Amino acid sequence: MYRGVIDALYKEPPDFRNKSKYLSRLQRDGWWLLDAVSTPINHLSGDRAKRAAIRAAGPKLISRLRDEGAAPVRGVVVCLVRVYEEIADQLAEAGIRILHDEPLPFPGRPEHRARFVKGLRHIASSLG
Repeated sequence: MYRGVIDALYKEPPDFRNKSKYLSRLQRDGWWLLDAVSTPINHLSGDRAKRAAIRAAGPKLISRLRDEGAAPVRGVVVCLVRVYEEIADQLAEAGIRILHDEPLPFPGRPEHRARFVKGLRHIASSLG
């Protein structure tokens, strides 16, 4: 995720030796990277269990967005198709604006990274 976000927003390959520099820059620029689900779900077997865990994490994510000073001024970007499908409605119902109508893929695979980068660049450019 980190690599895809840095590539999309700053059009440069991230330096993994100085990750804190980029994370500070993201924060100064108003971008926050938050996990929608605060505990790992990869160990869960089956899509249904993972989706249930994501849905269950929705209220805690909304609370974190509101309570930790990370309240989105312009809105949020939700990555990973499964997460978008399970949590977007909860965010919208809570009054949190989602900045896109279709999910962005997780940029972990090269074939997904290009689509993620293009999508995030489009979202960022629409913010002005």
